[in-house]
Amino acid sequence: MGLSIPVKNTKLGKISSFSLPPIKTCPGRSPVCEKLCYVDKFYRQYPSVPKAYAANWEAAESDTFVADMVAKIQGLPSFRIHVSGDFYSVDYIRSWIQIVGRCPNTKFWVYTRSWNVPDLVPHLEILRDMPNVQLFASWDESMPEPPTTWRKAYMGAGSQPAYDCPEQDGRKADCKACQYCFLGRKGNVRFKIH
Repeated sequence: MGLSIPVKNTKLGKISSFSLPPIKTCPGRSPVCEKLCYVDKFYRQYPSVPKAYAANWEAAESDTFVADMVAKIQGLPSFRIHVSGDFYSVDYIRSWIQIVGRCPNTKFWVYTRSWNVPDLVPHLEILRDMPNVQLFASWDESMPEPPTTWRKAYMGAGSQPAYDCPEQDGRKADCKACQYCFLGRKGNVRFKIH
């Protein structure tokens, strides 16, 4: 099986991304996010999606993953890690550290709940500190508070101060038009449950 890197995603615009199967690759998930997982809905609707994400997971476990991803990403201005899935192991995070390091001109961004898994946090901190990465602690009110130094991505209404995703309310056409999350601005973002 080969890597599946989609280019078409209505929310992202023409920004490429890499995804994994939902829920089973999300060790830091909360009961709320598991219940409301928006990816799980279309994952079950479209047979091609589970096949593509399973191929990605298999590829992520291969010895050629880093080289294969670098070949596909190099030269792209921006890249979204995980529309679906999350950082499921230390080795997988280390692979992304290598990929990001070999693609210094690409701006990466990712929302993760794996900050909720203590063994993964030190490795996520290395990835988060890389100059071309914006890593958000994805959070909902059923979870403990994420690390205070991290940018946060809130799910649902809530009272936390955050920039409301302008794609969701029609102020921007897509992530490419907005760029708030991946251009290195400081601040949190909030997403409506969808």
